[in-house]
Amino acid sequence: MKRLMLTSLAVFFAHMLMAQVANFVVFSPEGQPFYLYLDGKLQNSKPGKNIKVRYTPEGSYTVKAVLFGNGEKTATSTIMIPAKKELSYIVEHDKARGFVFSHYSEVPINQTNTVTSSQQAVEYTNKGRTKSGEVATSTTGTTTTADPSNTNSDGVYTGGDLTSKREGQIKMVTYVAPDGTTRKVTQEEAKRLMAEANKTTASTKEPETGTTEVRAYKEEVHADGSVSIIEEVTTITKVIVNRNGQNVLKTKKQTLQYPTKFKCLPMAKDLHQVLEMKITNAPNNERLDIARAGVKDQCLTSHQVKILGNLIAEGQERNDFAIFAKDFCADPKNYPYKVDDPVIVAKVDDPKTLNNDNNNENTTTTTTNTVSEPEPIEPEKELTAKEMKIKMKAELKLKKLKEKEAKKAAKLAAKEAKKKAKEAAKAAKLEAKKK
Repeated sequence: MKRLMLTSLAVFFAHMLMAQVANFVVFSPEGQPFYLYLDGKLQNSKPGKNIKVRYTPEGSYTVKAVLFGNGEKTATSTIMIPAKKELSYIVEHDKARGFVFSHYSEVPINQTNTVTSSQQAVEYTNKGRTKSGEVATSTTGTTTTADPSNTNSDGVYTGGDLTSKREGQIKMVTYVAPDGTTRKVTQEEAKRLMAEANKTTASTKEPETGTTEVRAYKEEVHADGSVSIIEEVTTITKVIVNRNGQNVLKTKKQTLQYPTKFKCLPMAKDLHQVLEMKITNAPNNERLDIARAGVKDQCLTSHQVKILGNLIAEGQERNDFAIFAKDFCADPKNYPYKVDDPVIVAKVDDPKTLNNDNNNENTTTTTTNTVSEPEPIEPEKELTAKEMKIKMKAELKLKKLKEKEAKKAAKLAAKEAKKKAKEAAKAAKLEAKKK
């Protein structure tokens, strides 16, 4: 009976001890070996890529990883290790901050009883370990062999008050997690957890996927000095891919150029949108004047003209805008409005005097243009990737041929000019001899 009671007490105290410790895991996804320090105490005598520190007392620790490969690199952070949990961090490179610790996972410790084959498991020590191959010197001047066994003499924490190893030394705050749970953490850790929670909340929205096209125009100067307008089409494709068990958004961009028959460089998309918004927000009786002022001395595609025209009231005002904007259209052959020839319209002060020859002085004539909506133009058939490739090859070949011909013509012209200059010099020399 006495033995049974002692066994029960031993199990009880072991359970109480275990309930106040944790497992702390750090690994390098890039495969760089490192030494791990907790509060300046080395935990692994041999560098590893995945370190699990078992039976770590709960509390706040200054954690440091010293990585090897292309020089020695260091990552340092203050991390709160909660009891009854297996807390995992990754040490990775950030372009702005260098090597940093990033929270990876946190699960109940009773769900992680196994150690993976790639993991180096050690027990927590508050005295530190000696790096493998080195000799440690004690306070008495005697030496001990490297990598001593995990015993109490080596600092393995097997007893004592584990309620908080830093109680009274670090100011703790209560952190409320998004799921409503609370725990005591340091102020620095609370800030980090809140930032990660906000980042997670922002990233819970499913990223937009699919394909979009961005069109822009630019001028291209040729070898012969001529200028043409090129349409640049950038296709942006976004897809979700799985990397290391995580879904990430992958973006692919492809830019192609197409020749156009535009006579001038069209207005930039953002400027056109500003003008469109300005017209939309204006009262109906001011829209025509704003549209005229916006397109004057500018260059717009037929599509851009059509968008602005639709914002103006139908009738005489839209008619006036269509007539005014035609001079500023980059592709007048595709103009969205059909502008007819001038029409003579009789304007009579009094309809009763229409047939009265004696009242001809009251009759005036005015010349007006009329505008009608054209029949809709069928959009060009969208080319397949193969057809687009063939088209681009043909256009590139034609472009190179034209440039070659231009260079050849310039070379011949230079040769001819040189010949004429030589003949003129010869003639001048003969003339001088005659004198």
